[in-house]
Amino acid sequence: MFLFLCILCLHYYFVHYFRHEANDTQY
Repeated sequence: MFLFLCILCLHYYFVHYFRHEANDTQY
């Protein structure tokens, strides 16, 4: 369960990071 949460957190972090890099006007 802990590993799943870790992967989920990393996934959301990377998605946020890459989205921010691609869409600079969003934020």
